[in-house]
Amino acid sequence: MAPLTEDLLKFFDSGVTGANFASVSGAGIGFAATENALYFFGARGEPLGFLITLIAVRAASDPLIHLTAMNFSTLTWYGKPWGLPATLVLHALWNTVALVEVYIDPTLGLVLLGAAGFAVLGILLLVRRNPDIQQTLSDDWRMNPWTGSLRPASAA
Repeated sequence: MAPLTEDLLKFFDSGVTGANFASVSGAGIGFAATENALYFFGARGEPLGFLITLIAVRAASDPLIHLTAMNFSTLTWYGKPWGLPATLVLHALWNTVALVEVYIDPTLGLVLLGAAGFAVLGILLLVRRNPDIQQTLSDDWRMNPWTGSLRPASAA
């Protein structure tokens, strides 16, 4: 449920704030920092090994997934309808891997987390090379939060 709630909230927030990639990237990192703080404070009193694993996994993975999710979901505002569904699937898979790491088998979880990290980086590299996506990521366009229409940044 967390990816659905988080990413839908961030998706609609990105529309209201103008769907600018610089602002949504900052929001993704800020969301990751806030979420990590809540997890770290909530884990007080847990065994030291658990705390070290939790901090290592979340500090390494949480900013990456939230930054990627924010940028993918924002692509939907730029006419790429697969952006939001890709965000939801990616975030759900990432959370599943993190749960395996912390609660089921740390070794398997680390292997899956490493594979997932390389997959996310590979996806980002492939997406970044796509000419249509490059146009979108160039930030030459802004969305009017009241009408939903896109306009050149120079007209903003």
